[in-house]
Amino acid sequence: MELIVLRANIYYDEHAKNWTQYIDDEYSFVFPMHLLIPEKRDLYNSYKNYFNKMLPEWNKDIVILDLLSAIVLFNPNRPNMVNREAVMAEQKMYVYLLQRYLMIKYHWEWQSKSKMANLMNSLPDLQLVSAIEVENGVEDINSIMDEEFLQSRAKTGSDGKSAKKKGPKKNDNREDSSGDD
Repeated sequence: MELIVLRANIYYDEHAKNWTQYIDDEYSFVFPMHLLIPEKRDLYNSYKNYFNKMLPEWNKDIVILDLLSAIVLFNPNRPNMVNREAVMAEQKMYVYLLQRYLMIKYHWEWQSKSKMANLMNSLPDLQLVSAIEVENGVEDINSIMDEEFLQSRAKTGSDGKSAKKKGPKKNDNREDSSGDD
């Protein structure tokens, strides 16, 4: 999820406060950030904090985004990691490459170090946003599954056979024996 959120930076317009995904030359899909306000676990403000840290440093530089993607991907702290040392070495290599790239791009050591620190400090916010997205998504999926389960239970009896809606018994044209006419 972290890579999806990180790579979605490409589509985010910080002035319009929305994501725009271009489908083709004629069509695009626009998702305004304010639609996240009602989401659980304060997703909206988590995105705001993340973007406030990430966007000024990223500057729509695809090389920075690619190197950050590699740093996020090679995270030795993931659960069930088999070879943490090798993954950590890969991550350190990409951190070094990002440092070198920033040094070449900005020429001034103080500026490149500041950019690097700010980019790395945005990664915990990226992890938080991703975790919230996953939790909210899992809850949404579970609620959809629960709803579908309840609907299927309503359509079938507890024994799995189709439940028929019982209505009033039909009067099979027998005369009323009460004698009231």
